[in-house]
Amino acid sequence: MLHLEESFKDEQTFIEKFARGDAKDVVVLHVSGTIMVTTRSTFGLNKDAKPRVMEWTPDQAGDWAKNVEGIQEDVSSILRENRITGRELLSLNLDG
Repeated sequence: MLHLEESFKDEQTFIEKFARGDAKDVVVLHVSGTIMVTTRSTFGLNKDAKPRVMEWTPDQAGDWAKNVEGIQEDVSSILRENRITGRELLSLNLDG
């Protein structure tokens, strides 16, 4: 039960932050049938990332996903398995 409460608090925080942002900053990721929504600003969260997002390899995109709060743990491996690059991440929308 405690895990569910923590998960709910995390989601509530994400929604509050998300609601304050600009709609143009929204990125919808459709990864292997799972739709996720984040903001473009989170693409800078990977402290070890040297290249711009557009230049990320699938491994760097996976590392980014692994470090973003609110993104399911398996997304990192899904991005790597499907060879999704930073350029492809930025181009994704609700339709994939």
